[in-house]
Amino acid sequence: MADLHAGAHAEAHPGREARIGAALALLLEARRTRRPVGDALNADALRSPAESFAVQDRLVQALGGCGGWKVGAGSAEEIPNGSPLPRAGIHPDGAVLQAGDFTLGLVELEVAFRFSRSLPGRERPYDAAEVLAAVGSVHAALEILDSRLAGWPQRPVLEQTADLCSHGALIVGPAGAAPASLDQRTLRARLWLDGQPAADTLGGNAAADLQRLLVWLANH
Repeated sequence: MADLHAGAHAEAHPGREARIGAALALLLEARRTRRPVGDALNADALRSPAESFAVQDRLVQALGGCGGWKVGAGSAEEIPNGSPLPRAGIHPDGAVLQAGDFTLGLVELEVAFRFSRSLPGRERPYDAAEVLAAVGSVHAALEILDSRLAGWPQRPVLEQTADLCSHGALIVGPAGAAPASLDQRTLRARLWLDGQPAADTLGGNAAADLQRLLVWLANH
């Protein structure tokens, strides 16, 4: 997705609003009925990252507003991708969720950052020092992955992006002190399921540089 930013503010052209509206309606219906979207979303496929991001924005607003963001990359070289997260799906430590509310049943250990001040839009991009200075606390978090798309994860990236980057819910742990730097190579993560160890990793984030992700997100 080398053109992830390209056309993010492109003017509407014939068919663009129809594609965005169709994708939005299908994803909302899938959430309501718990029936994944099949090839119907491909019938009038999204054509650019800008269209996928537009679907995200409208979808999150329809679900009650944004409570946070997710951001990631498949490798240290790949351009990041991200999504707003519905406020209603962000939960505190100790939350108990119903398995029947989700389709995939997958979880990922995550690092969450709470910003102590906003970074309003401006012409000049934010640099790493400015972004890190705005971080107020760091949290262990657990993301539940979910998809409204049949055949996930083989569906096109633009569709998965529109579907909030396969987000289901987020449980955020207690706050820790904000780091002076973000070296994920020293970050250790452990996961237990039903009291049994399920994962133990050191520096396992595919993006390698968490600082790069936060800077991209701030400027996105």
